[in-house]
Amino acid sequence: MPLKKSLYNLKSPFLFDETASALFFDAMKEAFISHYNGCAFYRRLCDDKKFCADDLREFNDIYRIPYIFVNTFKERELISVPEEKIKLELTSSGTGGQKSRIVLDKLSLDRILKIVRGVYGALGMVDPENEVNYLCFTYDPRVAKNLGSAFSDKALTSLAPANEIYYAIQFDKSKNDFFLNEEGVKNQILKYSRDKKRPIRILGFPAFIYKILAELKNETGRTFNFGGRSFVMTGGGWKGEADKEIEKHRFKREVGEILGMPPQNVRDLFGMVEHGIPYVECSHSNMHVPVYSRALVRHPLSHRDLGYDSAGVLHLYTPYINSVPSISLLCTDKAVLRKNCACGIEGDYIELLGRGGITKHKGCAVHAAELLLNKK
Repeated sequence: MPLKKSLYNLKSPFLFDETASALFFDAMKEAFISHYNGCAFYRRLCDDKKFCADDLREFNDIYRIPYIFVNTFKERELISVPEEKIKLELTSSGTGGQKSRIVLDKLSLDRILKIVRGVYGALGMVDPENEVNYLCFTYDPRVAKNLGSAFSDKALTSLAPANEIYYAIQFDKSKNDFFLNEEGVKNQILKYSRDKKRPIRILGFPAFIYKILAELKNETGRTFNFGGRSFVMTGGGWKGEADKEIEKHRFKREVGEILGMPPQNVRDLFGMVEHGIPYVECSHSNMHVPVYSRALVRHPLSHRDLGYDSAGVLHLYTPYINSVPSISLLCTDKAVLRKNCACGIEGDYIELLGRGGITKHKGCAVHAAELLLNKK
């Protein structure tokens, strides 16, 4: 049974007090027991490592919980609950490449929706009172229903009431594939600019956003004035368009200038379908670790904890997913763990340095980038 006093009902997602730490430890122990009992693969892994629930005695023991490498979820279907309890299935890739299949039961789904609202609310990005116009540079969820990025956008478009939502990556039935509706996007931005009452929220892949906005400025010779209540929320990186990637602060400045909004309202998100927790930039452009997870950076060979300010492989922990044994996830991302952000938010934050290897697997951003390449 879930804990009565829940980690997911804490008032602040960034207050790392004794209560939050105790709830996180208890939730991790509860989750470990559930995955150990529910997933035969994970149980064999833990038995091989000679690790059991009795080894979880104090907080730092959570960092000894046996990990699953993130790409394992592309090779194996790992589930910790009966199939009939699954409420939502998410996949991590586009139309090509191997996919991670992550399933959520009702408990996991309820938790992640609370987490998303908590994190974005603490960062000043939840506005239940005022309607906004959404422009999503991602897949239309009516077609890409179980794609991780589509689910993410559905959650993010619930942070403020929607007057209108426009999805830029649409489905072409004649080609049986998605395409970026560039002219449709430009017309939609012009339409939204005539709405003087409502701010805009733009979501999606930064390569798309930058390309379309730069073209629109060049074609029309104008900039906009969407104001300080508008946000651009990027995610997915520049995969496949790395040669065109621009420095983060320049991206924020130029996008802010074109749209007429503060550059600090351009926020990047790091997340993955296998882990689920959103790591969202603060006003100082740092991705903070919330109370629902913990992060370490490890040496790629020895797996030694490198502590702060040293580059290594990212290792993420969370108890929130009840249905899949991703409680301890070793990633392919190269990162540095830091603390004492000037924004004043407590706890650690992650500085991403890129992928720690070459992979043949195509994710959402890679497939999306191909849509840009095909336009050339």
